[in-house]
Order: sequence, then structure tokens, then C-alpha cells
Amino acid sequence: MAFFQHFNPAPVHRLWHALYVHRLNPSELKGIAARDALAEGWRRHAVWRQESGRVEDWRNRLESTA
Repeated sequence: MAFFQHFNPAPVHRLWHALYVHRLNPSELKGIAARDALAEGWRRHAVWRQESGRVEDWRNRLESTA
């Protein structure tokens, strides 16, 4: 219970917003890439978006019948 008393959802909402709403915001992606508290995969993902200027295509994952 103590965790939830001190949990601040603002950083989680900001991360979600940067990755799924304003997906190519350069300043947000730069901030995600520099955030040591995040897993390396999330940081690499932000760097990839920054460098490529693209958002990954999820159609195969979402529409696959496998």
C-alpha cells in the first residue's frame, strides 16, 4: 500500500503520451532516451524513432492470424 501512496502517475502518463499520441516529438523522445530509470529497450526505441523519423508499423502484429 505504501507504494501507491507515493506513486505519481504523471511520468507514466507523459511516457504513454510521447509514445502513443505525439509519437515523433523530438524533445520528448530525447528525454526518454536520456532517462536512466527506463529500461534500455525503451531508451533504444526512443532513439530509433528520433533517428529514423518514423513510427513502427504494428499492422502485422495486430492483424496476424497466427
